[in-house]
Amino acid sequence: MILILTAGVVLGPLARPVRATRAATPAVNYVSADAVYVNVGRLDGLVRGARLTVVRDGIAVAVLEAVHVSSHSASCRVVESDSPPRVGDAVRYRRRKLPEPAPRTASRSDRRDRPAGIRRARRDDAPRANRSSGYVAFAHLWDQDMTGSTSSSIQPSVSGRLVVSHLLGTRWELRVRHRSRLYHRYGGSTTPDAWTHRLTEAALRYGDRDDDLRIGLGRMVVDDLYGLGFIDGGFFARPMGGRYRIGAAGGFAADASGGAFYTNRQKVGLWVTRRSEPRPGQDLELTAALAGSYESGFVSREFVYLQGVWSTPSGVYVYQSVEIDVNRRWRRAVNGSVVQFSNYLMSASVRPRTWFSADLSYDARQNHRDWHTRATPDTLFDEHVYSGFGGGVTMSAPRWARLRVAGGVRLRRGSGWTNRFTSVSLDTWGLLPRGHGITLRWSVSRTPTLRGTRPSLSWRFPVGRRIRATVGAGAYGFRSGPVTTRTEYVQASATWSFGGRYYLTGDARQSLGGDSDALQLYTEIGLNF
Repeated sequence: MILILTAGVVLGPLARPVRATRAATPAVNYVSADAVYVNVGRLDGLVRGARLTVVRDGIAVAVLEAVHVSSHSASCRVVESDSPPRVGDAVRYRRRKLPEPAPRTASRSDRRDRPAGIRRARRDDAPRANRSSGYVAFAHLWDQDMTGSTSSSIQPSVSGRLVVSHLLGTRWELRVRHRSRLYHRYGGSTTPDAWTHRLTEAALRYGDRDDDLRIGLGRMVVDDLYGLGFIDGGFFARPMGGRYRIGAAGGFAADASGGAFYTNRQKVGLWVTRRSEPRPGQDLELTAALAGSYESGFVSREFVYLQGVWSTPSGVYVYQSVEIDVNRRWRRAVNGSVVQFSNYLMSASVRPRTWFSADLSYDARQNHRDWHTRATPDTLFDEHVYSGFGGGVTMSAPRWARLRVAGGVRLRRGSGWTNRFTSVSLDTWGLLPRGHGITLRWSVSRTPTLRGTRPSLSWRFPVGRRIRATVGAGAYGFRSGPVTTRTEYVQASATWSFGGRYYLTGDARQSLGGDSDALQLYTEIGLNF
């Protein structure tokens, strides 16, 4: 386990790294809720900000942007997607030539004799100032109950992201991210039930993970210390001794769902990171941090944060993080111990062959007490705490099919309650004309009181050069005791790309019967720039 040795390895010596430039077969090797990870990095010619195309069955299904790039791996954000990226999908990108080793410091005579064209070339190659990238999208979901009631809901939403790099010709970068959704539900009463979910982030940043100095100012999440959450403040990080990087962050607890500033809620964090290549071609990054939050002079939470990331060109990727609460004052009285594990997350994937990959995850994250929940009874506080395993295998038959088998189990803390799920999906494309594909899925879920099944079948095909369409059908079946409920549905969707940057998506689903008979219509229009 990486994290068992993190603290010692961060502060202890490792073998001298050996540079390796052997490129792996570019592919997606892990997908999380916030990022898509690929098995190529800086030494494979991938640079931060580069665009990657995700290809499945010979068809481009998504566009990624490299956010954090290490030697042989990178985390990316999804810029555009017709289908969510999956483990094993191929990726294509424009390889950049690795820079030559820095020459010795030139003497005055060297500089005097250097051809002027070299100086001009460097100025010409300088990054363009105020380079913008991002997207903006507007969407609307309408759900109408068709069983005879007046129940319906609408969900308009807007999301966007803006990155302005080399701001005013400097190494500063502006990042703005926003998403908001309005839930508007109509029922039997005349007054609609409405609420809004928002998330806003805006920050100025200087440098990236490979620079000597990094600075951030604004409303943001600190990449090196995710456990700190959103802050209104700043951070800095700089290398120490070649392989180490130290950093500090501080500010106020941010109201990410609005514009409020909580000056009475402070957050601070200190960390040290060690990056190395324990073996040729491998990349290992270990982080140890101390973090705390305080409110009106009282301790809200103090914890140790440990994180480890290991990747290899052969397709192995392992991520682990854990938070260890250090309980003082009221926290010790409420929790009954000085030290307490509060959050643990592990995900791993491996691709030993081009046709086979496997992944495994364990999620034991849980609610943690803070100053606001200090008086919450244990039985209520832990009511919604789960931990669970998940994983699966993917096997591909060259040029015609891919089979995915996945499953998982979630355990309710302090009881024998479990939720289990299993799914099997088969994608075929080689048996049909180019650009066409069929997907067959079967999933089963079980809780202590309910058993459900969901079969589905879909067919995707191109319409001209710029429209991709999908039609399908499926069913939901639920059994609770002696009562069985079944609902069938049909669905159709299409995405039209136009103008080089714009896209329009429409999706319709009609239930054909049962207690959950409903019509859903979804539209989205967006711009990538």
